[in-house]
Amino acid sequence: MASVRPVWQPVAATGSTTAEADRLLLADRVRGELGLTGAGVKVGVISDGVAHWAGAAATGDLPGDLHVLRDSIGGDEGTAMLEIVHDIAPGAELYFHDWGENSIDFTQGMDALADAGCTVIVDDVSWIDEPFFLDGPVAEHIQAVAETRNVLYVSSAGNWAPNHYQGTYLDDGFGFHDFSGGASADSKYLYLQIPAGGSLRAVLEWDDPWSGSSNDYDLYLYDTADFSSPIAVSTGWQKGGTGTPLEIFSYQNTGSSTIEAEIDVSNYNGAAAARTLEVYLYPAGGTQVYSDNIVAADSVFGHSAAPAVVSVGAIDAADAGSDTIEWYSSRGPATIRFPAAVQRQKPDVAGIDGVRITGAGGLGGGRFYGTSAAAPAVAAVSALVWSGA
Repeated sequence: MASVRPVWQPVAATGSTTAEADRLLLADRVRGELGLTGAGVKVGVISDGVAHWAGAAATGDLPGDLHVLRDSIGGDEGTAMLEIVHDIAPGAELYFHDWGENSIDFTQGMDALADAGCTVIVDDVSWIDEPFFLDGPVAEHIQAVAETRNVLYVSSAGNWAPNHYQGTYLDDGFGFHDFSGGASADSKYLYLQIPAGGSLRAVLEWDDPWSGSSNDYDLYLYDTADFSSPIAVSTGWQKGGTGTPLEIFSYQNTGSSTIEAEIDVSNYNGAAAARTLEVYLYPAGGTQVYSDNIVAADSVFGHSAAPAVVSVGAIDAADAGSDTIEWYSSRGPATIRFPAAVQRQKPDVAGIDGVRITGAGGLGGGRFYGTSAAAPAVAAVSALVWSGA
């Protein structure tokens, strides 16, 4: 056994109303001119929960016969996704399964939907410790389901463009990585503002084989008012060609004052060979990531980058030309190093976000933003097309 890690919870790429995607993707014309409704197609949604789906069904925004296979996580992002599918493909039979407690749960939920006959499955889930530079177990499982069970699998690309970095290690002269690539004398790292009660999860990976790294990098969070010791660290051991090229920590500001913070990556004892480093930051509770040294490109990872997955970016429904990607929508390509080096052109397509929903459970104030809103629109259009096959 190379290492034991904690289970890191995933993040969502976040009748009375009709989502604007229905018109902007011309789905209303497909129904009106071709008579297609999605009838005969089963669509499965994987997200956090559908706690208040009955309220949406009472207003005609969901069918009364929604099949809920499991709903143990809580929340209503799943309700909102299902509303969008129902707006576009009202004849489709809808199924839901929550994302589970871990990635094994997640893949079992996928199997349960396929077993129920779903031929279109859509999720808005990112497991933050999935491998960045190769297909991990989740991606491999989806690939197998898509290829062997005739399933079209759709996934949100993520909303990580403003919270992402990728670049080759460059020593700053003190054994730490210069995130600016030598371009700045004053702003060499990644910077955040963490208010009282705010939190952050940070993930670092580099392009060594999974469970096959001998290059030891470590991840630190410092309060810039006091560099005497870090306020959060991840210092896993990567030696002997069996290490996992992953560092990850979670931090919450339990004090009463705002912290100006800095993310640093160190090269342990200066012995690690220069590798491509990739960092994702997941701020919450009002934490803000500054734009210094952020790299939006190549911010699609995990199963959304798998070849068989239709990865979906987001365009705002209010965009007059429907041609500008949302500022937060993850960008491609997706850099893969193993088993062979390739750059996958992800996302595959863009859907529409900023769309109207009922807001069941208080979600979104009646508008749904992010690639979590864009992905179900693409899945629903696919169901329309398949219903005519």
